[in-house]
Amino acid sequence: MRVVTTRVDEKDARDLAEVERVEKVERAEAVRKLLARGLRDWKIEFALKKLRKREVSIAKAAEIAGVSFS
Repeated sequence: MRVVTTRVDEKDARDLAEVERVEKVERAEAVRKLLARGLRDWKIEFALKKLRKREVSIAKAAEIAGVSFS
């Protein structure tokens, strides 16, 4: 596993603390979960953008998004 360091503003830090409290997890786990969700959403949006521009097929868009073709 790689280590990634970043700075966040105060509002994001407070929101992250809220996630930690509600989910009852440590900061690293909360950040990993949120990052995974964000990356999944980004992949879907990226695949849809390419599909709308007709740059990829539906099958390729599904592959980019990491979802099943069916």
